[in-house]
Amino acid sequence: MPAIATKTTAEQKENVKPFDAIPTRNSNTWQLIVDLIKLKRKGWFTRPDLISQDNAERYGPIMRNYLGAGNNYSVQISDPNLVEKVLRAEGKYPERIIILPWKDYRVTRNIPLGLFLQDGKEWHKSRQAIGKHILKPAEMSQYIPAMVEITKDTISRLRRNKIAEGDRKDIVPDLEEDLFKWSLEGAVKVLLDKRLGLLSEKVDKQSQKFIDAIQDVFITTLDLFIFTNLHKRLNTKSWKRHVDGWDTTISVTKNLIEDRVNEMMSAKEKGEQLETNAFLGALISGSDLTRADIFGNLSELIGAAIDTTS
Repeated sequence: MPAIATKTTAEQKENVKPFDAIPTRNSNTWQLIVDLIKLKRKGWFTRPDLISQDNAERYGPIMRNYLGAGNNYSVQISDPNLVEKVLRAEGKYPERIIILPWKDYRVTRNIPLGLFLQDGKEWHKSRQAIGKHILKPAEMSQYIPAMVEITKDTISRLRRNKIAEGDRKDIVPDLEEDLFKWSLEGAVKVLLDKRLGLLSEKVDKQSQKFIDAIQDVFITTLDLFIFTNLHKRLNTKSWKRHVDGWDTTISVTKNLIEDRVNEMMSAKEKGEQLETNAFLGALISGSDLTRADIFGNLSELIGAAIDTTS
């Protein structure tokens, strides 16, 4: 048996193809620039899902994107079975692609990186603290009643907004905007235990400002993804809009959580019992993350949650 196993392993190694054999979208900077111009004209800069679909159709289940800056690539895997293999093969400290515009903004503003942008031991520390509160089905079940309520409010909003007559009768004119509000309302409720009122008939100015800012962040992220440093150096319109969007998002998020975090951290320091049924209370009472760590993680998790769901 050992001999057979050794032979099989050797054969498998011989069948492994080199990285250069992976089908590639663009192979140099000039091709990348031309491709970006084409994607911009198609309006795909705000639709990364269409880019991913196009990659899978043209290049197959495993392909790579040239990102410029020397020998810099990202690998896209669209086959669920292959994705499972990759995730199961990851070590204790997986290395993931970094969203450079997000990271550079935080470095510029001296904001601690959170789970979404960290790597190595820092990522593992945040992952251990956060994962047990939002990844276990038993823990997440406590949020079901709130999410049911938010979903009902969303359905009511869709019914209010649909066109009442004419050729487009019963069509919701801006479904994407309404789903974005559903996503943001749900994320903030789970993470901060607070309703923003985004699904009501009239959204207050502060909440609308929050929505617009987060949308600006996502719209500009793909614009800045490739040549982030150049955009920063030239202080381009996209970079300014990105920074302004994050500034507003961080400011509103800080206002939403600061009083609650202060209250809970103060109680923890005094040795008082904390209410730990909500995510924020559990995070403060059950981890050794600092105040800055918690704030950095919460602001990123809101963005990541919206990116995943809307």
